[in-house]
Amino acid sequence: MDSNNIFTVSKLNNQVARILNNDLVLSDIYVAGEISNYSPYKNGNTYFTLKDAGSELSCILFTRSYKGNMVADFGNGLKVILHGHINVYEIKGTYSLIVDDIKVQGEGDLAAAFQKLKDKLEKDGFFDKEYKRPLPKYPKTVGIVTAPGGAAVRDIISIAKKKNPYVQLILYPAIVQGDDALDSVINGIHALEDLGVDVMIVGRGGGSLEDLWTFNEEALAHVIFDSTVPIISAVGHETDYTIADMVADVRAETPTKGAELAVPDFAQIAERYNRIYEQLDDYIYSYIDDRGKRKLQYLSARLKAVSPENKAVQKRLLLGTKEEALDRNFKLLIERKKNKLKMLSMQLQSLNPEKQFSDGICYVLDKDGNKVKDISGIKENDNVKIVLKGGEAGATINDVTLRDLETKEE
Repeated sequence: MDSNNIFTVSKLNNQVARILNNDLVLSDIYVAGEISNYSPYKNGNTYFTLKDAGSELSCILFTRSYKGNMVADFGNGLKVILHGHINVYEIKGTYSLIVDDIKVQGEGDLAAAFQKLKDKLEKDGFFDKEYKRPLPKYPKTVGIVTAPGGAAVRDIISIAKKKNPYVQLILYPAIVQGDDALDSVINGIHALEDLGVDVMIVGRGGGSLEDLWTFNEEALAHVIFDSTVPIISAVGHETDYTIADMVADVRAETPTKGAELAVPDFAQIAERYNRIYEQLDDYIYSYIDDRGKRKLQYLSARLKAVSPENKAVQKRLLLGTKEEALDRNFKLLIERKKNKLKMLSMQLQSLNPEKQFSDGICYVLDKDGNKVKDISGIKENDNVKIVLKGGEAGATINDVTLRDLETKEE
């Protein structure tokens, strides 16, 4: 093996670049084909693929250095003749056509089919705003019809959980590209509809017009239009526009945007309700201060029989500005209570046996210890006890004299 014939990767790519860059044909060439994978970047550059039935060619259009006539409807499905030169990207070992002019040949077959179906559905009213259902403000369940392993579902789940972890996400793992994709997506919509989800996201990540064609099928358009559940179409990138986007209730530029539209922000909901509560609180206080005192007094008067607390509130409202009068009335009440207490004390004192004893009053007990209430309770020779202040004395009854009592009516 001759070591001179061994190339490093860099050396080989450099050798190929020199050959291609110095080729007179490849430095000034026209290439015909159909646009696919159209991807304009924010930096002004546009990357896309030019294809025919058998091959594909990577193309780059640098907007800042482009000097040709820019085509207004330049995008996927357009048949064009491009002028430019071949450039090798040595780091990756790839080559591209650097485009400096565009001539339109016509629409591609898929683009023509897309336009034909679009015109038909538009005529039939499939895109009319009056049929667009509003998205629920506070959904509890969000259905997702997309591929289970793609970036789209990861983005949707990530955004949804971040915005509101309390929303339930239900994924129907659909095939979104190929011969079985149409039936799979339709079955997914029907399945989630039967489950009764509140809103549905149907979509996938970006791709070429061919990759996204499932979402340009008329059968899917009818299913989306007839769905009883509001549907968000989230297909491809911002520049991709499908029939499903036009028929759906809401079009999201990307699957990530679809999640943002479907799932309300829990923090914003909480903040909104707190703000409403504060406004309501301020309104109540303002109403009470400006107009509510009389109404509150009236209601308090009606409730005082069954609500001691409301009775107290009423009294505070009625007497809140009359503290001096309240204090004066309270003092008068205390004085009346004192006088009544003094009177009762005097009455009690007059009934005190000790007080009666001090006035010389005594009472008599018979032989059994019972108090003798009148003269009929004793007779001559009875032994009795006389109870006086400081003690008692035994005695024998020597004489009993009865007196007639006269009753007078006043």
